[in-house]
Amino acid sequence: MTGRRHQVAGLLTMLLGVTQPARAQSTGAPALTLDSFDTLDGWSAQPADGVALSLHEGTGRRGGSMRLDFDFHGHGGYAVARKAFRLTLPGNYAFSFWLRGAAPVNNLEFKLVDASGEDVWWRNQRDVHWPVAWQKVTIKRRQIDFAWGPHPNPVPTDIASIEIVVTAGAGGKGSIWLDDLALTPLEADRPYDGTPVVTASSARKGGPADAVLAAGGGGWGSKTAGTQWIALDFGKAREFGGLVLDWSARGFARDYDVQTSENGRTWTTLSRVRGGDGARDYIWLPDSDSRYLRLLLLRGAESGGYSLRHLDVKPLEWAPTKNAFFSIIAADAPRGDYPRPFLGEQSYWTIVGVSGGVDQGLLAEDGRLEIGRAGPSIEPFLFS
Repeated sequence: MTGRRHQVAGLLTMLLGVTQPARAQSTGAPALTLDSFDTLDGWSAQPADGVALSLHEGTGRRGGSMRLDFDFHGHGGYAVARKAFRLTLPGNYAFSFWLRGAAPVNNLEFKLVDASGEDVWWRNQRDVHWPVAWQKVTIKRRQIDFAWGPHPNPVPTDIASIEIVVTAGAGGKGSIWLDDLALTPLEADRPYDGTPVVTASSARKGGPADAVLAAGGGGWGSKTAGTQWIALDFGKAREFGGLVLDWSARGFARDYDVQTSENGRTWTTLSRVRGGDGARDYIWLPDSDSRYLRLLLLRGAESGGYSLRHLDVKPLEWAPTKNAFFSIIAADAPRGDYPRPFLGEQSYWTIVGVSGGVDQGLLAEDGRLEIGRAGPSIEPFLFS
């Protein structure tokens, strides 16, 4: 980090929960395959008026899959695929399915419906960038909210049907494919209380790998630069919400990847940092879950190797939203580096626009302009 600027990492690689597989600690009970989609028996298409939806058999990961072809015909609405499932849900669980798509950015809803058809629970993922290759989507019990109905029970128990819904964001038309819908019983959620085992590709004398977890110490240092790594084995699947990395003044990584693994051999990249400038890096990894975590260091600031003073794995609730993430960074930054609302301070604003016009913006007393409803904001800053 140079001057007063904080390095913020991980935002551009998070695609709203669809391309980041979540994993959880199983109870040991086997996953229940609800539908392998080798046939489409029981599934029905139920689109909104003016929306076209058809269901077709497709090629899956191993056998068949279900393909949803939808067309919003230039307006909003929804396209629902529904099937009856008589399920009594365990105390903790995760639904999972595999997904790929060729479609504009739209919203994906996973719904659980009771026998009355009136009480509905859902996981609503907005602005989904559909993966071209098969990606596993995992939805845990804590991610499922009560949507609507006359009996607002926050926890679904007995389910009569499942709906998979594409709702209009960008709209347009396209196709998505689904495969291997499953339900897995999980252990009860509890805070992580273990001690990770830390290993590294190399370590300088006086800078062992496990020193990276001790705040206030010298941390870990690699023997050489180039491609190096440092990895944590939590001993079991652990949920976490992000990382805070404190680098030494000269041995920081400019380019690196944050990766997770279930077995310590096959790695999935969750976040990429390019052009880092050291000091403190904040990595936002909402709803992450893995046994292994690794920093794959690719390019350093110095030829003598890397020096990471401290690695802090943050709990699941650390930064559940982007606004919460930036509020954490703003609280740790010099005053004036971030807009005041991120510090919980009120600023007065007024509506701007043409009288009688459709488009309106908000102009705050600090000069921050929100250019449209729920749109981006622009605010001038002066740095010395």
